[in-house]
Amino acid sequence: MRILLANKFFYDHGGPEAVLFATRDLLQSAGHHVIDFSMRDPRNRPSEYAGRYAEEILYSDHWIGELVAAAERASGARGLVVALTADHGESMGEGGWFFQHGHATTPDLARVPFVLVAPGLASRRVKDVVSHVDIAPTLLELAGVAPLDASSGLSLARWLGSGDPLPERLVFCDTEGEASAYHAGGYLRAAGSAAHSRPPAAEEPLRFDALEQNSEGEWRPATIVPEQQQQLARYLAKPAPLVAAGVMDPEHVAQLRALGYLPAADGLPLPAADGLPLPAADGLPAGAKEAVAGGLPPADAPLHEQP
Repeated sequence: MRILLANKFFYDHGGPEAVLFATRDLLQSAGHHVIDFSMRDPRNRPSEYAGRYAEEILYSDHWIGELVAAAERASGARGLVVALTADHGESMGEGGWFFQHGHATTPDLARVPFVLVAPGLASRRVKDVVSHVDIAPTLLELAGVAPLDASSGLSLARWLGSGDPLPERLVFCDTEGEASAYHAGGYLRAAGSAAHSRPPAAEEPLRFDALEQNSEGEWRPATIVPEQQQQLARYLAKPAPLVAAGVMDPEHVAQLRALGYLPAADGLPLPAADGLPLPAADGLPAGAKEAVAGGLPPADAPLHEQP
């Protein structure tokens, strides 16, 4: 079995490290493959994984540089627009989750880099709330292409060029079972039946909690704002419909299995693409209409205990 051992220190720092190394020795002696993960430090014990994280960053940085240089040469006098972002973050112990994503909409997973370089845009750091829904409108405007007819995002090009702050708004982030509405300084989080793309086994009313970030960067419980609560419920009441993906290419199936996204054992059937349960006929997930109509749970029903 491959086992990941994560600890802040990988040298003899104290009692916890004594337990760590004793556990590591026992696992290795039992035939398990132990993967070490810790901070870089000159006092660390030897490990075959010591340089892999830094090497991966160096490798990615080199080839991204090669890609951008080639694109700059090809763009010529037109100039080059580069947008760099990520699809999700990664939990590093927050909420008891290590090296995971997709299970929540908390800041460790929802907040990702967004770097934009384009002709005419001065270098600046933007603290306003932005979202992936802003990418398409922004790139279209920078390319001189007509905007989308029904986009929920903003073109950031005009705001970045003027230096003015973006208008106040909520931006939404969702995963299976929960969703969050982010605003300047905090977010409102909801979980329940209305946050599921497929009908759950049992009905659950929406539960909400609100958090805000203090001056030290810590997230603390905040007062739930009813207007934000209603906006988040309305967002959940208009889900994107599920669409069957069709039959997957065997090569892609093998790649997904190699990455751990599909069962590794041969002979295990994949879910039928046309067997996905679609939303109800009216397009609303269970519980969403009641939430919008005023059936919101009390504001003192938190999703989880806060530290």
